[in-house]
Amino acid sequence: KTVVMVTHDLDEACYLADKILVLSKRPGQIKKLVKVSTKYPRKKSYRVSNQFVKVKKKVWNLISNK
Repeated sequence: KTVVMVTHDLDEACYLADKILVLSKRPGQIKKLVKVSTKYPRKKSYRVSNQFVKVKKKVWNLISNK
């Protein structure tokens, strides 16, 4: 099964997703695909793990670059 979720919440995306598509500004095109390699089920403690922080920083750098 596949679910597509659109969110502006970086923590939510990094916690729930297997793949995160970062879109460019207008016109919205795929800028980068970030894969999250942590397997399910993810525990709440994952949100403070080094892996989570690494993914979050990667996505943050992609969306903060103009």
